[in-house]
Amino acid sequence: MRELTKSMLRMSWALPLFGVKQMTHLMMPNGANQEKAAQALDAVSAAAQRELGSTLDELYATGDRLQRGAVDTAFGVMFLDMLNPARWMPGGGDCSGCGNDAHSHMAPPPAHPTAPPPAQPATPPPAAPSAPPSTSAPAAPDTSSPSPAAGGEQGWGPMASG
Repeated sequence: MRELTKSMLRMSWALPLFGVKQMTHLMMPNGANQEKAAQALDAVSAAAQRELGSTLDELYATGDRLQRGAVDTAFGVMFLDMLNPARWMPGGGDCSGCGNDAHSHMAPPPAHPTAPPPAQPATPPPAAPSAPPSTSAPAAPDTSSPSPAAGGEQGWGPMASG
């Protein structure tokens, strides 16, 4: 019992000191120090998980998923990543394998977007023959429909006067 008590006290003293050491790594501006801290924390977590055994393994995995999700959500809100529509869809918005042909209504992209436009013909096409000028007098105005001045109706439907 004495050795068990010593081991528990040793662990309870070692873990906070370990945390302080990792926090100092995280506060350093060098990205390598942050990576080193993450690796050390993962190694200690994996060692603790191995000691849990099969009885608590599923509980550990569930808690780990919940914590990871909470961290992802918190960082997503802090950095406005939640406004990115690609995060809303499975696969990050890549619909290439989802079987949904959502882009079928769009024209295919040009084969060579930087290719110059097709060359224009060097000579203009021949002009269409024009009709000969008319020598007859202008046509007389159509007097078959009554004019508004004569009291006739003009327009249709609700626009008809009457």
